[in-house]
Amino acid sequence: MVKDLTDLVKFVIDLEEEIRWRNQAISSGENALNKPFSEYEILVRLSDFSGVPTEDLVSPKRTQDICDVRNAGYYLLGVRGLVLKKIGATLGGRDHSTVIHGRNVMRDYIKIYSSPEITEGTGPQGDSYSTTGNE
Repeated sequence: MVKDLTDLVKFVIDLEEEIRWRNQAISSGENALNKPFSEYEILVRLSDFSGVPTEDLVSPKRTQDICDVRNAGYYLLGVRGLVLKKIGATLGGRDHSTVIHGRNVMRDYIKIYSSPEITEGTGPQGDSYSTTGNE
């Protein structure tokens, strides 16, 4: 399981860049051999990184670790260009409002992590963003 939310956010930022690069390369015709990331490929990459099985990402389970990784999935599937309904269906039949909320949570984590006054692994007041404690 993800021990530190900062690690997950770094992974999401890197994967987002890769998704955007591949989408741009395809649309500009730079590399016709590349295909867009599939929903499955994104979920498997998240699962492999985090240790959260893909079965848990689509299940009704709501532990903090699973929700953090699922929120990353909502965000990255949106970057991939999927509509809210398709994202919700891909991640266990969730409602569009759940997808919006989860995507916004991950977007906020990325803003916090990217803020220049925040050091690695801590928030503005030095709060740890670990997913292993009570939050």
